[in-house]
This record gives sequence, structure tokens and C-alpha cells, in this order.
Amino acid sequence: MKEYVKFRLKAVQKGVSESKQVETSIFLYFRNSSYSINSDGFKRYEEFKLSTGQKIKPAHWDFSNQRAKQTYKVDYVTINSELNKLENLVHKTHLDNRNLEPRKIKKLIKDKLEGKNSNKFLCSYSVEFYEDCKKGDRLTNINSRYKEASLSRIHQFVLLLERFQRHYNKSYVFKEIDLEFYYQFKTYLLDEGYTPNTIGKHVRMLKQLMKLSLDEKLHNNSEFVKFKDINVEADNIYLNEDEIELIYKLDLKNLPDLEQIRDIFIVGCDTALRFENLINLNETNVKSEGKMLEVFQVKTGNKICIPLTNRALILLKRHNFKFNLNSPTANKGIKIIGKMAGIDEKIEMKEWDKVKGENVIKIYHKYEKIVMHSSRRSACSNLYRRGLSALQIMSLSGHKTEKSFLNYIKVKNIENAKLLATNSFFTEN
Repeated sequence: MKEYVKFRLKAVQKGVSESKQVETSIFLYFRNSSYSINSDGFKRYEEFKLSTGQKIKPAHWDFSNQRAKQTYKVDYVTINSELNKLENLVHKTHLDNRNLEPRKIKKLIKDKLEGKNSNKFLCSYSVEFYEDCKKGDRLTNINSRYKEASLSRIHQFVLLLERFQRHYNKSYVFKEIDLEFYYQFKTYLLDEGYTPNTIGKHVRMLKQLMKLSLDEKLHNNSEFVKFKDINVEADNIYLNEDEIELIYKLDLKNLPDLEQIRDIFIVGCDTALRFENLINLNETNVKSEGKMLEVFQVKTGNKICIPLTNRALILLKRHNFKFNLNSPTANKGIKIIGKMAGIDEKIEMKEWDKVKGENVIKIYHKYEKIVMHSSRRSACSNLYRRGLSALQIMSLSGHKTEKSFLNYIKVKNIENAKLLATNSFFTEN
């Protein structure tokens, strides 16, 4: 088998006009004579893929020559020069190490491209991390594949980091990720209009990648531990039991799409399960003759047992445990349902104003702020109002600390005082 080096685009974007195309990554593919034998006895030649760090619109790419077209619309000289250098490096590395498998040759090439240890690039590592998570080569802490939501969060960070580097016309190596970088990165995000909690999410991803790369001995820079997490308590609503009953009693028989959304929302109010768990329920989760739900939580992988209400069981059976829904559609529908149910109380909400750069008070009808996750928050809040202890509810919700749980539920100070007032400590004295 003859070795080859090929360059391919990540997304070809067929049928998309040039004006609507977006730049896509150029990847290098390499294969040599190294192979393994499959179980069926056939040879399986090994191939590796490597990010070139270059991007281009498909309309500006010569698919036959695997190079950028010579057009004023793109810096083809720089792109083609970088691709030529990379191809030559691959051939030379292979000639010097003919007995190595492609994956080991890939490591040698990456070392030569990025230098040793602290001279490696954060962005290229982040891209590889995302690709590995997507393929399943990297697993979560509980040895499961990354969910779509987690992959999306990683991808958003990678795209953001690339934009940040283009803005400052600089590629950052690990040893440069210090407090100066942190403040510059945070300021850039604020200027771009990101909310504090979104900035905090990206800072946590940055710290996670820096820790992983430190553990992998790619650098010895621990400055990232000084980066402060940003977490502003968000205003979220919950529905009390009377409001949930209004939604449950709505006649939606002639609106099957909304009926399905209403029913899964009610099941969430009765079980405190996340939406991802709700749409994946099946009959095997029902235990103890319909009295219990046994579920592995999507987010944590922990197994929990939840008492199953008659109402929730009836609704699950109505749909044969199959809910054909996605989160955006359900979130839009539950607002319509909330309005139909008359949950139109005016409420004040703290929200981040991108123009002013601060939290401001805005007025909404309550139904406008209902989302599918409100069912889980409502379940936890209502159980607390019923007098169950935080630890009892945490055994259902999966919260790890009482502090995080109490921050999560939406029970006002006055409601908490009323709950305390019913305790014998206050009534008997």
C-alpha cells in the first residue's frame, strides 16, 4: 500500500452559494503501509487526521490539486505555502521513522509543529479535544461519551477562542495563558456582549482544558488556577402546585403537539427529571408494579429511584413512553400552554443588559419565562415547600451539595419563614 498525504475540507457545503458559505477547516490525512488484520481477515490500513490550522471557503478550494485557488478573494499564497510545508514535514518524518504506525508519526509531527511542552498551542489542543470527544476517543469522568449539549458547549468555546485569536492576530501557547491573558479574554467577551454567566462558562472550559493538558504533561503552567469563576445568580421561575394543576387540566385533545409537550412537562413536575431523561424513558424504568422509576441520570450517570405518581404513570402510558420532542420546540410550546392556562401574573426578573453592562429589572408575564427545565425546578421547590428536607430531595434531584440545591430551588425568604413557623420548635414556645 503506497503512502499518501491528502488535504480535505471539513465541510464541503454543496449547493451553498459562495456568498453564503462559511470558512471551513482544512485537514491533512496521512496513510502508510502500516495495517492491522480485522476479525474478518481483511487488512485495515491506519490513517491519521491532523488539523492544519488553515480555513477556507469551499468555493476558493481546488479539489483536484488540494490547494487554495489562485484568486484575490483569499490569501492563497500563505495557505498553500503552509500546506506545502506541512506535507513536506509529513513525508520527511515518515522517511525517518518508517517502522512507526501513523498515530505515532502524528505525535512526532505535532511535536515538531508546536515545539515541546510549554510551546504547544492552546487552540490546536482545543480543536483536537473537541474532535476526540466527538468521535468518542475521549470520554467523560464517568466513562461515557459526551452528550450533544456538552459537545456543543466545547465547540462554542473552540469557535470563540479562534475569534479571540483572530481579533488580536495572535496564537497563544500554553505558557502564555496567565492572568494577563485571563483579563484580556474576559474583557473581549464583555465587549462582545456576553453575559457574566456565559463568560463564566467559557472560563471554566478554559480552566478544564488547561488542567487536562497539564495532567498530560504538555506544559507546566498552573497560572490558570488563579482564574476566578464568574457566576451571577440567575432569576428563574418555578410553578406552584396550583399553577401546575391549571396546566394539567387544560383540554388539549384537539392540539396533539401541545398535549404531548404538556404531558411531558407534568411528568417532569412529578419526577424532577431533566428533559434529556424524560424523552429517553421506557417501560423498563418502571419498577415495583408502577410505583417507582429507576433511572440513570444523563448528566451524572448516577442511578436514582423516584416514587412515581399515578398521574405521571397515566401520562407516560398515554404516549407509550415515547415523546417525539426536541428542547427548542418544547420550550416554545410550553409558553403557549402557560398562556392558555392563564399563568399571566406579572413578575420582575433580573436580566443582564448587554448595552449597559449590568443587571436590570424587567417585567414579564410569568408564562413568558416558563421553559421545560421549569418542571424540574418546580418539582424540587414544591417538595421543599411540602416540608421534605433538602437531603431527601437531593436524593431525587441528584444535587451533590446542599448549597447548590438551595441556590437551585426558588423558595422565597418569606415562604421559607412560613415553613419554619410550622415546626414544633416555634409552635410549642
